Amino acid sequence: MIACECEVCTSDDTKDTRLRSSIMVQSSTTTIIIDATPDFRYQMLREKVKRIDGLLITHPHKDHIAGIDDTRAFQFFNRKATDVYANKMSLEGVKKEIPYAFQQLAYPGIPKVNLHEITLESFTIGAWGLTEPNTGSDAGNMKTTATREGDEWVLNGTKNWITHGISGDVAVVIARTGEPRTSSNCTAFIVERGTPGFTGGKKENKLGMRASETAEMIFDNCRINDSQRLGDVGDGFRQALKVLDGGRISIAALSVGIAKGAFEAAVQYSKERQQFDQPISSFQGISFKLADMATEIEAAELLTLQACDLKMKGESMTKESAMAKYFASEVAVKVSTDAVQIFGGYGYTKDFPVEKFYRDSKLCTIGEGTSEIQKIVIAREVLK
Repeated sequence: MIACECEVCTSDDTKDTRLRSSIMVQSSTTTIIIDATPDFRYQMLREKVKRIDGLLITHPHKDHIAGIDDTRAFQFFNRKATDVYANKMSLEGVKKEIPYAFQQLAYPGIPKVNLHEITLESFTIGAWGLTEPNTGSDAGNMKTTATREGDEWVLNGTKNWITHGISGDVAVVIARTGEPRTSSNCTAFIVERGTPGFTGGKKENKLGMRASETAEMIFDNCRINDSQRLGDVGDGFRQALKVLDGGRISIAALSVGIAKGAFEAAVQYSKERQQFDQPISSFQGISFKLADMATEIEAAELLTLQACDLKMKGESMTKESAMAKYFASEVAVKVSTDAVQIFGGYGYTKDFPVEKFYRDSKLCTIGEGTSEIQKIVIAREVLK
């Protein structure tokens, strides 16, 4: 890792932070870590990313959600410590709904991608809007509506907890096109930034993952053409479920990476920290914690790789992805908590990285479906 001297990293808001954030840019020779600040400037990130050669980045593919396979994507996103914080949403753009968009190839807003060469000249930030202020897990009761008027759709409503709700160049939004709580009652649409009636709203001031922008998307009589519809009318929720199946694998991988980062920091510190004239790793209270951490991380990684393998084979992996996401996210929270404990008072300061692992890990038990929802999914699959 090298110290980055760009305007973002050397600003007064960020230059004194040891581990700067949850966005990491990884090339063959360079790792850059950028801190989370309330006024984080995405345009600077874009320019910095464009200047780095060899960036490992997933991209749209007509056969797979990502141009690189899911196992390689997993290996990237779960890398240790400094590598964990790739903001995959920034780098993957609208990949979540690309499989459906490729069925049409009618909408010009979908970026054209060379499947063999990755270029960042047309670097696109994407957003995916499902969650609403009053409909988190209860997505079937969403309030955002899309009303058809001839060859156009009129969108009204608010989405929240949306990654890149303000900065995204293009969004895929799920809107209700039928009656609440009925089957096949929502549809997916592509909406470009700058479309009249489409604006970004409040940016959330989060506990962790602070360099990943989370904000509202507001639709006020936003008119779009029917060509911007993804899939059939009423197919939005089925698409969302498939998206979430894959997204859970990404969160599981991210969880494993956070856990590994916290674990490795704790191992190193336990070997260096001396108490009673010996390293604290020699005490059973510490070494047993490390043994539990190592075992749980290994199990979480294997569950995640199993889900990756099934997805790459095109087989059903609803249960396996939910298991991986549920277990890995809870492991990330436990391991990062234990890492802070091993660091003691120092773990509670920003001079060491474990406080950040601790803050960031909690989101993994919430995003892409809470741990409680994962249990519902798993139980439903087991009881079929």
